[in-house]
Amino acid sequence: MLAAPTAEAAVIVPEPTTSTTAAPVATTEVTYRAAVIHHATPTTSTTVKPKPKPAPKPTTTTTRPPSTTSPSTSSGSSASSPDDPHYGKASWYDDAPAGTCAHKTLPKGTVVTVTDLDTGKSVQCTVADRGPYVDGYVIDLSKDTFTKLAPLSQGVIRARIDW
Repeated sequence: MLAAPTAEAAVIVPEPTTSTTAAPVATTEVTYRAAVIHHATPTTSTTVKPKPKPAPKPTTTTTRPPSTTSPSTSSGSSASSPDDPHYGKASWYDDAPAGTCAHKTLPKGTVVTVTDLDTGKSVQCTVADRGPYVDGYVIDLSKDTFTKLAPLSQGVIRARIDW
């Protein structure tokens, strides 16, 4: 923004003379135009709020539920209540890597022992996938793991799982 020149900005400069006689000195008024620039400095301030610290991440541990008494292995009796996560049906699926199994909730990498309740045979496998998503089924086994418990043609076994 430019300000208008003020009276203080006018300067009177006398003209030089070359005569040696005392003649009246003529004066010339010279006006300089000056631009006065005003820089406005903002007087705002910014308050930075500190970032809140994130809440600590909860740690998760998988613990075995309290063990129940071993169920009868006769084919006529029920292994346990239908809500028990240790007992249910086990099946096999085709595209699973050897020695692996699928479980709905156990962390991947958990080593699980699967026992056929009708024969008493057991095998270990590592959880590497999720499933089965069918009510009453507790685990899906790779083909090679299932064949250690029963023939593939049987398709489904009654099983107990432990980890």
